[in-house]
Parts: sequence; structure tokens; C-alpha cells
Amino acid sequence: MTTPKGGTASVPCTSYAAVIGAVLTAAREAIGASQPDVAGAASVTASTWSRVERALSALNCDQLAAVAPALGTTPGELARRADAVAATLRSRGVDVTASRESAAESIARGRVPIGRDAILAAARGPGAEGEP
Repeated sequence: MTTPKGGTASVPCTSYAAVIGAVLTAAREAIGASQPDVAGAASVTASTWSRVERALSALNCDQLAAVAPALGTTPGELARRADAVAATLRSRGVDVTASRESAAESIARGRVPIGRDAILAAARGPGAEGEP
């Protein structure tokens, strides 16, 4: 934990939506698919898919069920991977929350959002760039 000069300790944080987005990105990249390819399977635009991967939008259950086979997996496996990534991040002291909040809201609460690259590295697993 970092402690700003004269301040309290900050806790690194992310949202579960960011973890899901990273898992979806890693799954898409693992099969060499483009965002437009996967977006079509989920019946969303490529722009919306990009927002899903960046945790700015969410898929509904029907969309998740439709896109999972296009990613070569099942909705349950995607959820299992997200839970595993969240557990990995928590083991590293990252607070993974159910709600999304702005960076300003997090900082005001003494929390520091971690970067998307750190979440992606955890989603890609051991041996991935930036992952021990």
C-alpha cells in the first residue's frame, strides 16, 4: 500500500466489470479474433464490444451465452476465469468491488484504481507480459 505524504494508505482497486472485460479480451485475443468478429456473435456493435472490454458497458446473460461459443468457451468457464482473476488480484492486495465508480470517487475513498494492463496480465495468466 502506498501512503501519500501526510495522508492515509491507499488501497489499489478495480471493479468486477473490469475483470470480466479483461477475461473477455484475453479470450478473444487467445483465438486471434477481432473485436468486430466477436461483437457480431454477441449481437452488439464493435464500438459496444470495445466498451464491454473496457468495463464501460456490460453484456446481458443472453449476449454472454451467445458470445461464449465464439470465444471457444462457455459462459460458466468465462465466469470461472473471472473469479480466478479476481482471486489473483485480491491475493495481491487489490480490492475487487462489485460496483463501478469513477477514478475520482475511488481516490476520494482512499482507493487507487489499477490500470487495465495489470488486470489483463492477470487474465492472460502466468508467463503473459507483466505477469510473474
